[in-house]
Amino acid sequence: MQGETAPESETPILKECILRDGEEFCRTVSPDGMASAPAEVAADTDYLAWARPFLNDPVGWANENVLNLDILVPLSIQVGSVLLALVVGVLLAPPIRKQVLGLRMPVQRLVFEAAGPREAAVPQREMPIGRSHG
Repeated sequence: MQGETAPESETPILKECILRDGEEFCRTVSPDGMASAPAEVAADTDYLAWARPFLNDPVGWANENVLNLDILVPLSIQVGSVLLALVVGVLLAPPIRKQVLGLRMPVQRLVFEAAGPREAAVPQREMPIGRSHG
């Protein structure tokens, strides 16, 4: 701490300084060691200011912003649509799965021939498509 004498009074002004990255940061402190500015700084830094209306009165905020017909009707329609889609999916999945897995496609074979003289050609290859019946 560094002390300076005030021009009007005999009370010393105390400064607390920190040297960081070549710069000196100082603040004025009272003679008893308590900082004078942090109370003002703490009042200015309200990190939850955006949530204050909810934190101060949660029930009032909910009544005003959530529990009204402008919000509840579209919300209930969306939730009902999701639940209806789940029920339809659960009811229709087994019959559709049986039909899809029960289909048998006949085996077709494609023959690829190389262009050019037959002697220089690579032997023909067959590629099965679909399932073979065994």
